[in-house]
Amino acid sequence: MADKKALIEQCLGATKGLRSSISHVFEGLVEQPADNKSSESAEAAKTSEFVERLKKNLVDVQTSYGALEKSAALVSQVIKSDNSIALGNAGLLTLDPIEDKNRFYGQLLDAYNWHEKLNTEAKQAAASLKRQHPYAVRRTDDGPIKRPRPPLTPNILEALKAKHINLRVSGYRICGSTALEVTVPKTFKAIIMLKGVGIDQVKIRGLYECSLMEKKDDIWSPSKHIVFQKLTDYANSAALHYYNSAEPFTQILCLMKWLDSFHGMFSRKCTKCNQHLKEESENALLPPCWRTMDALLPYHYSCKPQS
Repeated sequence: MADKKALIEQCLGATKGLRSSISHVFEGLVEQPADNKSSESAEAAKTSEFVERLKKNLVDVQTSYGALEKSAALVSQVIKSDNSIALGNAGLLTLDPIEDKNRFYGQLLDAYNWHEKLNTEAKQAAASLKRQHPYAVRRTDDGPIKRPRPPLTPNILEALKAKHINLRVSGYRICGSTALEVTVPKTFKAIIMLKGVGIDQVKIRGLYECSLMEKKDDIWSPSKHIVFQKLTDYANSAALHYYNSAEPFTQILCLMKWLDSFHGMFSRKCTKCNQHLKEESENALLPPCWRTMDALLPYHYSCKPQS
């Protein structure tokens, strides 16, 4: 400890010597100003004396600077060899503690302000999601807790059957989720996977393709018929269109009404071109599979009105 203190004092003394030698340089520069009235010989003598004194002062500055370098190197070695001070790269921050020269504190302050602002924005977003979503996830100190979603009870299933008497509706439980199989007589059947009381996905298949009752592990395989593949895309678009976060059960009611409009799909004509079949994608002749979301009028996809 004594050696360390002595080295630091030596380093401080070398610093004072360097400052003193530099002061002598500037004092010598302003000590004897030029005199225009002096003779040439006197001026030459003064110039020679000035140059000699300046050289001496600069040599003293160089000597003092070398002594300071040696003292600083010894102090640095002592600090590095001291295991009780584990500063690492952060130790460099102590070399210049002046705030206006050290930008690290300002950067830390900016990072803290950014983190606090991010935390505030995240809380506001979470509160907004809870207001918009009636079944939002509630988080506690022990982790997220999902609010129980109201299941599709038999009473609701019977209400759907009573409201759409032209459709055959069946309910199943698959892997903890509820699935509806809605059959449009003489047309197709739709498999609706539910998430709570909202719709997750919809698949349209032909009447003679496998159903949920026959093979429940084959839910998401697409139909082999192009017309039902197109209807699957249109049904998922309709489900997204009818989505209502405030009243999620309305989505099911609207989609059931949309499916009910496909009775006699293969015999109805397009509202615009007045044709049964029209060549559309993949060189396939398709019936009017598109339905407007409000009036539920039949259209070919290429004939549908622009919204």
